[in-house]
Parts: sequence; structure tokens; C-alpha cells
Amino acid sequence: MITESILSLMADFFKIVIPASLAVYGMYLTIRSYSTREIEKSLLDFRTKADNQNLTLRLQAYERWVLFLERIAPQNLFVRENAPEANVALWQQHLNQVLNQEFMHNVSAQIYISDQSYEHIKGAMQNVLSLINQAAGTLDGDQPSIQLASRAFENLINSGSGDPTAFALAHLRSEVRKMMEG
Repeated sequence: MITESILSLMADFFKIVIPASLAVYGMYLTIRSYSTREIEKSLLDFRTKADNQNLTLRLQAYERWVLFLERIAPQNLFVRENAPEANVALWQQHLNQVLNQEFMHNVSAQIYISDQSYEHIKGAMQNVLSLINQAAGTLDGDQPSIQLASRAFENLINSGSGDPTAFALAHLRSEVRKMMEG
């Protein structure tokens, strides 16, 4: 009799525990599945935000370098840094200093652009420096600064090479277009 009542109690106990255990296990699976989806969604959101930030930083770097190239283009540089009171020697020194300062101001942005773009930018800067220094080398240092600009433009026209920054600018624009297309 006692064993029958114990067996009856055990049977009742298992009737309650087994369904409850299955319900708890089902809840566990549901919560685990939901948590996994939420974690994956959070990671995807994080990656998307990181990619957007990275794209923003890269575009800003390209913008800085485009602005740099536009600023050092001879037609813009000579007008912006016009110094009618200076002679050729002083203006040459000033222009070289301005170019180097502009470059150093933007140099940290190189990490966001391609190596090829950076090489084109450095090449453009060297071409502008060469243009200035070659023109100054053919003039007397005491001549008015306007003579330096005139000689530099004459050399550009005679060489037929055109704007020394144009190729680098075109390359940067092409890279940005590719980046934006995907």
C-alpha cells in the first residue's frame, strides 16, 4: 500500500515535471534563437555603421587631396599667392614654402587613399615645384615676381604638358566614382 502510494506520487510528479521541463526547454530554445538573431543584427548594424564611417573618412580624405591639387595648380597658386612687391627669388622661396606647408597639412589623409593616388599627388606637387624652380632658374632673382609667373606659364605652354595637377585630379575623381558605384 505504501509502495502503491509512492508509485502514485512519483507518477503524478513525473506528469508535472516532464511537461514543465519540456516547456522550459522550449522557452530556452526560443530565447536562444531570439538572442542569436539579435546579436547577429547588432553586429550587422555595427559593421554597417563602421563601413559608413570608413566611407565618410575616405571621401573626406579624397576631398582634402582634391582641394590640395586645386590649390597648387599654377593658375590658382600664382593668383592666390600673388606678391607684386616681391622679387623672383623671394616669391620662388615663398611658393616653395607654401607648397610644402599645404602638402604637410594634408599628409595624414594619405592613409585613406590608394598608394597609386598618393604617388600621383606627390608627382603633381613635384611637377609644380619643378615648374616654379625651372622658371626661376632662367630669370634674374631681382626681377619682379610677375616675371616668374609669366615664365612658368610660357614653359607650360611650350612644353605642351598642360596643368601639372590635371592627371592626379582625374585619377582621384576616377577612384571616388568607383568607390561610390560599389
